[in-house]
Amino acid sequence: MTLDAVTISRTVDQALDRWVALPEREWVDTTVLLLRGHLELLVREYPGAIDTPAVRQLHRDAYKLLELGRRFDADTPSLHLFELMLALATTTRAFLALHQQSPT
Repeated sequence: MTLDAVTISRTVDQALDRWVALPEREWVDTTVLLLRGHLELLVREYPGAIDTPAVRQLHRDAYKLLELGRRFDADTPSLHLFELMLALATTTRAFLALHQQSPT
């Protein structure tokens, strides 16, 4: 499977855009789903070794966020979901950079 770095970057950039107010809940829900999918793909497709403390920590963070994202539902407060979206976007961006630096 080929990674679409442009699409992943666009989703991350939109999620990390500066916000004056919380975006609409439906948009956040959709963006969280997209980011989870991107991050799951990046974690699964990462070709490099997990041999540095920083990379191991990034993997741990990714797995925690992905698990947390599975627990959120319609009753989750919008602010909590927004914070998850930002964390997913930041971690996805880090994984994409890591993936792009890896020799393939």
